[in-house]
Amino acid sequence: MVLSDNAAAPEAGILSHWCWQVSASDTLAAGMLATNYAVEGITGEWALLVTQDDIYAYGFEARVRAKAMRWLKLHAEYDDTHPWEALEIVSTLVGPHPSPETTDHLRRCVLNT
Repeated sequence: MVLSDNAAAPEAGILSHWCWQVSASDTLAAGMLATNYAVEGITGEWALLVTQDDIYAYGFEARVRAKAMRWLKLHAEYDDTHPWEALEIVSTLVGPHPSPETTDHLRRCVLNT
């Protein structure tokens, strides 16, 4: 996905629409899984990529650079825990013994993301 001239990539619009659709018309568990995977999956990868060197950081003015990079550095380090935390919440929503249909449906929602 390439961004240029501050224009959003078409893929971002497609993903945004999917997250909106599943959150508005499906179960809470399905909406949470799809949206969490969409946000946390790419956030951790992107944060890790842009914090590997100082090129991205030097795009910020010196007075705000450390503050701007703090969030990214934190997400680059711990972002893998967020999907597991979301999965715990979804597990609580569907209960200890969800039907195979529910499990398959939730899996498809994540795969569509």
